[in-house]
Amino acid sequence: MPACAVYAHLGADLGDIQKVRDVTTEQGPDARAVDSDTVSRIKPIIQVGFIYNREAFLPRGRPVDLSQWLVDEIDDISSRLRGQLLELVPPSRRRERPGGGSPILWNTFHAARHTSLALAVLSPQLGPERYAWLDDLVSKADPGIGLEEAALPWADAFSPEKVDGYLADVLGDARRFLAGPAIDLDAVPDVSGALNRAGIGPGEWGWLHRMWQDKPAAWLVRWPLTGHISSHVGEMIATRNRMGLSPF
Repeated sequence: MPACAVYAHLGADLGDIQKVRDVTTEQGPDARAVDSDTVSRIKPIIQVGFIYNREAFLPRGRPVDLSQWLVDEIDDISSRLRGQLLELVPPSRRRERPGGGSPILWNTFHAARHTSLALAVLSPQLGPERYAWLDDLVSKADPGIGLEEAALPWADAFSPEKVDGYLADVLGDARRFLAGPAIDLDAVPDVSGALNRAGIGPGEWGWLHRMWQDKPAAWLVRWPLTGHISSHVGEMIATRNRMGLSPF
């Protein structure tokens, strides 16, 4: 797919894209001619487009280090989680549901579970994270615990400190994976095999099998590994704001 077609599909103007690429690489005539709001809006689109069509998205003059780009994305997610959520919302308040929806405590756990499972698919030798407290929950519930979008009735019993530690470990593993040997983004992993090994069978969790199977690694990196958790960070920031804890 040509670059301009991918950009248009993602809702970006080609001129803005070039300006932001110039800013990112600190070169080119447009390197100082773009405002920060445009950079914030366009940079994620460049990332998605680059995964779609790597050759078309090389900046002027030098190639992009895709592995470093993805590591930077995980670092940005981790920084937002810490600086905009976990350091601002006291553990004792993360069960609150202002205006409805799932609480921060559940969304933190849910996002970590999805990322951990995506790693198990992309890098089977890692396997899903195993913790005694999580195994205890699985024995009482289901190996797919935490994959549900809506908080389970007993989710308030979670320890915020244990969930925070789990999230930090999962993000650390994701960072090491992305910083490691080059990923074959065109490869199609054995999703069903990895999910079955993790206890996520095609019966109750058939929707997840259908969503993830037959997808290239590029899609799995773009959505369940990084995009999904980034989306929930935005949701949790909105929850934080309804709690009256916005720093702005």
